[in-house]
Amino acid sequence: MIQNLIRKINDLLLETLAGEIPNVAQHIKANQIQPPAGVTPPLVLLIPGNFAIATQPGEGTSTAPRSEEVRQKIAVNDALPQGPYVLGQTPLSGSARCKVFSDENSVTEKQIWLQENRDFTINYATRSCSFLYDLTGADSILFIYSVVSISTLRNFAQDLFIDVHGNNAAEVEKFASLVAGNILAYHDSLLLAGNQDNAYKTEYQAGGVITRHHLTQIQLIEGQPDPIAIPKTRLKFTVSGHLKSSREITEGFGLIEKIHSPGKVSTQAVDIVVQVE
Repeated sequence: MIQNLIRKINDLLLETLAGEIPNVAQHIKANQIQPPAGVTPPLVLLIPGNFAIATQPGEGTSTAPRSEEVRQKIAVNDALPQGPYVLGQTPLSGSARCKVFSDENSVTEKQIWLQENRDFTINYATRSCSFLYDLTGADSILFIYSVVSISTLRNFAQDLFIDVHGNNAAEVEKFASLVAGNILAYHDSLLLAGNQDNAYKTEYQAGGVITRHHLTQIQLIEGQPDPIAIPKTRLKFTVSGHLKSSREITEGFGLIEKIHSPGKVSTQAVDIVVQVE
């Protein structure tokens, strides 16, 4: 559930502890229980633990298909700015809009709304979008569209253990404190990366089923000193979040575009037959 978060924490520690540990990449390792051969302390090893799934009131499986809004941001391909760009899911026909960003995150940032069939077209069979509007020089595209799916939502909690090895008790305490301090100080940034950064967020797809992991909290639970052999402390964190599973339904649904009513104003009650397209 938290492999990408572990990678992000690993990258964070490589950056923040570089001034404290020479050749830092040899001393901080993810998904490794035993110290690497030939590498002397200090060592920081990130190890995923057990996870548990919990059902809260209001959670469960929805047996009825429902529409939901999807927002997907894609960087403009400078080599092929007009696309095609592949969408993550199949939009309901006619539901797609997009916003183009230029000079993003600057005081001169520009945002332009584009419309389907005027500024871009979508091949619904391949979920690919090509642009008629000139995207040369643009930075990114935000797609907003509706999909129909059957979804489940579950809370999860997974342990994260970080073993800190040192040459002595003082060194263990120093790096255990720095590791814990970095994770706590960068708590919100870590969650933001795990939920929104394409390099670290977790989303899997297969056979029309999509699973997404949304992180909500990282808690420091305890530290367990281990003075046997090389001094060591094991830090225990618990990562909480939501696991959402969705199955796309692409046939038999669309947006209501017109409602025809043959009824007219009358002083007496009349039956009205409504036709929906």
